[in-house]
Amino acid sequence: MLCVGIAFGDFAVKAWAQLSLVEPVTVASWFHLRVIHNRGLFLGLVPVFEMGLVHWMLLLPVALGAVFRMATARCAAVAAGLAVALGGLTGNLIDRGRGAVVDYLAFGPFVQDKWLYMNIADLAMLTGLMLLSTVLIRRQVQRRHGRRRPV
Repeated sequence: MLCVGIAFGDFAVKAWAQLSLVEPVTVASWFHLRVIHNRGLFLGLVPVFEMGLVHWMLLLPVALGAVFRMATARCAAVAAGLAVALGGLTGNLIDRGRGAVVDYLAFGPFVQDKWLYMNIADLAMLTGLMLLSTVLIRRQVQRRHGRRRPV
């Protein structure tokens, strides 16, 4: 349910951004609200990338594996991390199916005047992956120390 809620929330905010952010809004010198249609990957840093059939065929097993792992997880943090990441992935894949991902949060400028562009789906994927990484690192530490500390 969390996965669906994130994908739906992402869709709603993207619709709002496309209607409301006709002109860019400067929040701070390093943060703008600006709608772009991102055909690239990874926060707009990787150049144009068209999603062909082969790419969809590679992503489908990953998504299905995440759903299966989420459904069979014995750890609530793992299930939540997967659900949040999968919700973000779903939101961006829906946009990809329409041609480009709608991004509206701009952070920068960074190297050579490059800006990072993202949306709620990107934030969800990053948050889910950070949660999963934290759980995996803690489990590794516990294994090394003989499971003395609870997770």
